[in-house]
Amino acid sequence: MEKGKIMRTLFDELELNTENDVVKKEDKFNKSSFRFVDSLIINDACELHFDIFEKNGALFASIRKYVHSKKYTGPTKNGITVRKKVLKEIINIIEQNRFRIISSKEEVELGHVEKNSITNIVISLRESTVDNNPLCLDIREYKNSSYYKGPTKKGFRISIDQVNDFVKCCYHILEKL
Repeated sequence: MEKGKIMRTLFDELELNTENDVVKKEDKFNKSSFRFVDSLIINDACELHFDIFEKNGALFASIRKYVHSKKYTGPTKNGITVRKKVLKEIINIIEQNRFRIISSKEEVELGHVEKNSITNIVISLRESTVDNNPLCLDIREYKNSSYYKGPTKKGFRISIDQVNDFVKCCYHILEKL
């Protein structure tokens, strides 16, 4: 199968080898790769990809929004990359709040996980932008640094109806880490 460019950043270029679903980036400083594990269709134009990302020998879970349109098909900046421990804590927060997720009528923070000294992953219920439900599950990085405090583009929203499928995909990626 042919290789196709899937994403350009300011500093590098990634290529997708569709034969084995591995994305490789090589430069003079490090080697890293993505391995596809699972996906969750959000709507006709969007899905979440659950990948394993290896960088300098360390494994990370990457959950990233992919879009499908006439202009562009591929990954977006919307997503998170976390270590196994952080992913387990995210799953734990969702599972502990299952009833709240289904029954809540208002926006609420369900919990947060420290990713590093200036970044938290916040799991919350927010006004839905993905379907007709009044609320959706929002998983997003929040920064707390001297130059910015608040939410970032690094995150995604899923329908309340898809929470169980999301957790299953997270368990698939945990098995591979």
